[in-house]
Order: sequence, then structure tokens, then C-alpha cells
Amino acid sequence: MKSSHSIYLQVLLEKTISIAYAMYFLPSIYNGFNFLGWQFSSKIKLSFQNTNSNKRNFQLSLGIFLVLFSCSANKPKDKSLLLSLLTTPTDSVKAYFSYPGRFTDLDKKRNVLEKVLSVIQNAKFSLKIHAYSFNNPEIITALKEASNRGVKIEIVGDKDQNYDLLKENGFTVNIWKQSGLHHVKVILADNQTLFTGTGNFSRQGLTNDWNGYIQLDVEKQNRSSLVDFLNESLPSPVLDTNGISFIGSPENGFLSQNLLLEKVEGAKFSIEYLIFDHFDAVLSHALKKASARGVQVTGVYDAPVDDEGEYLVNDFYGLSSSIYKDGNEDIVETSSFPEGGLLHHKSMVIDGNVLLSGSYNYSSNARDSNREILYKTENSYLVSEFQKEFNRVKEKSYLVPRLKFHSFSNKKTLDSSALTGNTLCFPENIDSPVIELGTGIWKTYLYYPKLKNTKCILLSTYETISSGLTHGSKSDFLSLGGLWDSFQVYDRNSNISYHYSSPNPNPLFHSGKKIISKNPKYLSFTSSRIYFEMKENLPLAAREIQVWIPGKNLRASKVEQPVATEEWYTAIIPTTSSERFYAGVFIDTPEVIYFFCFQDRTKSNRDSFDYLLKQIYLNSDQRNSMETSCVRND
Repeated sequence: MKSSHSIYLQVLLEKTISIAYAMYFLPSIYNGFNFLGWQFSSKIKLSFQNTNSNKRNFQLSLGIFLVLFSCSANKPKDKSLLLSLLTTPTDSVKAYFSYPGRFTDLDKKRNVLEKVLSVIQNAKFSLKIHAYSFNNPEIITALKEASNRGVKIEIVGDKDQNYDLLKENGFTVNIWKQSGLHHVKVILADNQTLFTGTGNFSRQGLTNDWNGYIQLDVEKQNRSSLVDFLNESLPSPVLDTNGISFIGSPENGFLSQNLLLEKVEGAKFSIEYLIFDHFDAVLSHALKKASARGVQVTGVYDAPVDDEGEYLVNDFYGLSSSIYKDGNEDIVETSSFPEGGLLHHKSMVIDGNVLLSGSYNYSSNARDSNREILYKTENSYLVSEFQKEFNRVKEKSYLVPRLKFHSFSNKKTLDSSALTGNTLCFPENIDSPVIELGTGIWKTYLYYPKLKNTKCILLSTYETISSGLTHGSKSDFLSLGGLWDSFQVYDRNSNISYHYSSPNPNPLFHSGKKIISKNPKYLSFTSSRIYFEMKENLPLAAREIQVWIPGKNLRASKVEQPVATEEWYTAIIPTTSSERFYAGVFIDTPEVIYFFCFQDRTKSNRDSFDYLLKQIYLNSDQRNSMETSCVRND
């Protein structure tokens, strides 16, 4: 085993060599990284492209890189060594982290607190603050000074938290009215400088807990949208700015869960996360499946480790995935109760190129009840900084030992007789199953934690934490029979899984085609037809059309096209006048599926349509220009 001194020397040598070759052979390293599938920011890419290169330099520098990479492959902290050297913060986005520890240098320990004070001190005309715990006396003093120089201060807090110190200093705290926690942590100065992250603005939250924050100089064109987002009045379900996508709970909490699941399901090499609270069994299922396909999954939990972390310890597949318990002991005794000493992150890095973080813990409360923010970015600087933060926290943590190992999945096949109406039966007992069905925007996970040693499942009894269309009414969801053309059932506590696939699955649910929203600019009805005109000429004539009225099965037809024009289309829709309050129309083409929905002017979107529209919006390549509501019909 290497001594810490020898490891230090090796890392120092690697850094020295890496810097030298990064400077001398920049174009070759760029080509080499591209060869390996690594990605860089546009600034770095441009610098590479503007530098001359030749074949000899490429071969030499790529060889050096491969040697360095192989030498440090067993040390996760060094995986992104060269990448971190070549990425620098942009002017508009920065990352900051707290440094707990009883013997940490005071200046370093006050790192985040000083950044918060700086944001407040530099505010010129307004400060908007959304907080859960907010009792740091230095921040409150800075706010009072800002107020005295004319800065308008607005504070939104939680109904159950104590804000006496703020009130004693003359501040009014507006209370968030909904049922859950007001759990976001945001300071917005002059509608421009955004400071947000995983930590509370409390006495110990900024100094004694592990936390990560980002600071943005918000793009000018998005500043009013950010204010709307914080006020929960943004029409779009996602705020995109500075290369970061922000999603708010509870209104769009299901999108946060779906985004986490989608990124975990798409991981190819590694998933590394730091988490305070983890009570989402569906996410645990996705993490377990990732380990089964060879992804190295590493989670570090606040101590004591949550039940879902304990579950994963012994249910990961193979040997490479693991769970750690945080070792932060920087606890401060107060007159009421001890504070600090937490791993308070809610941060995940996937394949070294995607970051998911914010105030969002992995739980149904965070999704459905609390005011939360989850953000996603592929900004190379932010990803690199949070990757280094993960490695730093992990080094201060303790491996949770495994007591058993799963090395393979025992797959079994079901036939069509297994599913009858609302009941699914198996040839043997199954425990706490998870059912997967559908692809793309239809991807759904059903979780049944209370089922023990049973052969049959009543499908409608799935748990709240289940994802996808399940957030709408159960009758709407269960009426989509085509979803059940193919499904997989996993025994949560074993390596057994059951699979069923229809000979002719409905392509709408199982083809994996991208679904694109294309609201028509004209829509009218006759007794048996819907006429619609699209905003652009699309290849729709003679295409399959499927109409879904929530609570009823899909109804199939074909798109017709009058001879007189290429822009008008008509379709025979088997509906009655009483069913035309709302419906979704899916038009299948070889490349994509086009979708639009309509509703009576007096009706609001049903939950299921609301889900589909927002999920399509989330997955769109150009979502800022997309329609996000149904066409209104008279």
C-alpha cells in the first residue's frame, strides 16, 4: 500500500507533466480527448482549433495521456485531473463549496459566508431572498446595512421556521402558503446576480456542513423569467439560462424525479452522488440497474445512512459500486440543540459530464409538497468543480461494508395470460416489486412496497413515489392499455425479474421515437371529423393517427388530405360531441411522432395532458420556442 507521501509525489508529478504537455501539445490532446469521447467547452475547443497540430504530436501526447490515465485509474480523485486543469470558470458562472472541519483555516471555513456577504453588499437596488433556515447574524447585519442604503429587500420563508432574528431587525418575512416545506435557498441581487445551492443561510449551514453553491450573472434576456420562476408564475416548466436548466417543485417536481431517472438510466460509466435525504425507492431501483449494466455507482450519505442507502449497499450488482457514510464531525453545541456536522448536499455527477444539484432531496415530499429547485447542467467548469467536491467529501467518509453480492440477473418470461384486467399474477411469490413500462415520455415506474410473498398484484395499488404518468388520475393512466404491451417486473430484494413483450406492441408507447409538439393554427369539428391546419407543411397525409381521451382507450384512424391544399388536414375521429372537451392527437411518421392536444375553453388541462406537455417540453431540443398548452376549441 502506498504511503500518503508517495501518493502526493505521484499526483504532483502527474500534474507537472500534464500541465507541460497540455501547454505544448494542445491540439493533439484535444484530438486525443475527442477520440476518447471527452467533451470541452466552446472556448477550449476554439483554442485547440486555432493551434497547429501534426500526427507525431497527436501520437506522442495521446500516449502520454493514456499512461497517466492508466496510472491513476484506481484513484477516482485523479480521473478528471487534466480536464480540471483545462477548464476555468466563465465570467457568468462560478461554484463555491463549504469547508467544514474543527481545524480548518478560518478564512477557508468562511469562504461561502464571505461570498454571500459580498452579494448582499454589492446589491444596488433589490434583494430577493427565498430561504428555509435563516438565522446567520452576519448576513442579517449585512441586510440591515443594505436596507439603510435604499436596497429593497423581499424575504420568503417557511411557515414552521423561526425568523425572530430577522423580525427583530425590522424585516418582514412572507410565508409560503402551501403544505410542504419552503426549502429553497436563493439570493437574487438586482434581478441579476443569483446565488443558490444546497445549504441554508443558517449559523452553521454555510460553515459546518458540506454544501455546494453556484453564482450566476444571469443572462439579460432571462432576468424577468428568473423572477417569474422564483414567484412560481413562469409559464414554462423549465427555466434555461447560462447553460443551466432549473426546475421547481412542487408544481413540476415530477419533472425533477423524471430528469434524475432519465440521467441515471442513460449513464454509461459512472454515477457519483452526495445526498442528505434519500427516500425514493424508484431512484434506488434505477441506480441498482445501472450497477447491473457495469456502471460504477458511488453514493455518500449523511450519517446515519438512510434506508435506501442501506438497501443499495447489499443489492448493487458486481463489486465496483459502493455506499459511504459521511465523516463530518464539525458539530457545534448550542443552547437548544447541536448544529452543523452534516453532509447536506443533494448533488449528482453522471459520466463526468452532467451535474444535477440544488435543494431537491430524493423523496416524494421534495417532489410533491416542498418548494424546491433542481438544476441540471453540462457546463464543464461546474461539472469539474462538483466532481472534485465529490472526491473531497468521499475522502472524509467511511465505506459501508457489503454482506452479500449479486452477480447476474435471473430473467424469466411471462405470457399474455399473466395480465388480466387490473391484476398481474406470477408463477411464484414476489416481494416489493417495481414494474417498468413504456419508453421516452411514457417511461413509467410502478412501485409496490407493501407486497410481500404474493403471486398477484392489483395494478392500481402502486405507491405514491411511482413515477411518470402515475401523477395523474389512476383511471387516466390505467386506461392506456398499449403501455402494457411490454413490461418488466423486478423483485426489489432479489435478482429475479419477469419480462413480457407483445408480438405487436403499440409503437406510440414503445418505439422510442421523439415526440414533437406542433400545435395547429386552425382547428374545427364536424360530426365525425377534426379539421386542422399546421403552422408548417408537414408530411402527415395518410399517416396513422391516434386520439387519446383521458380515461378512455386510444382510438386509431388515418390522416386524410383534401386535394385543394397541402396545408389542411382532416381526420376521422370516432368520438361523440360530449367527448370533445379535451383529447390528445398523435400522428406517427417514420422519423418522429407529432403531437397536439385540444380542450374546451372552459376547461383546464387534465393532469395527464399537463404531464405529457411538460415532459415533451423537457425533452425538446428547442424548448424555449415550443407551445406548452393545449389548443382551445369553442
